[in-house]
Amino acid sequence: MKKTILILLAVAVLGVLAVYFVRIEDRTPTSSAAIKSGTYSNGTFKGVSAETAYGPVEIKIVIENGKIIDVVYLDMPSDDGRSTEITGFSSPALKENTLKAQSAEIDFVSGATITSYGYQQSLQAALDKASGSEVNYRNSEV
Repeated sequence: MKKTILILLAVAVLGVLAVYFVRIEDRTPTSSAAIKSGTYSNGTFKGVSAETAYGPVEIKIVIENGKIIDVVYLDMPSDDGRSTEITGFSSPALKENTLKAQSAEIDFVSGATITSYGYQQSLQAALDKASGSEVNYRNSEV
């Protein structure tokens, strides 16, 4: 009897967790849904300048036929040798991840987590502009 109650309790807890995580997925920004359906406006869209511990990250994206076709770096950390090194290996990987994902839901670059966060923030702002759902972003430190 006790085992049955414990099993039922465990199933109930797992069910509640499953519903919770499904609801989190439903709260994704409208811009992510827009890019997946190819409803972005064509053009070039500049993201915000995201301040990171290693320096600002700012990008612009080029949209053609509702798809991201290019990422242009406007500002990346380069104040010292280590920042320049991290920018050197993370920039191509972040661009590749963006072109593959076609959204801001990208894989971060190992060894460049803070830069990746700043990049993602600037990218999301640019995608919001491209989808017509621009949010009033404040430059915030990552």
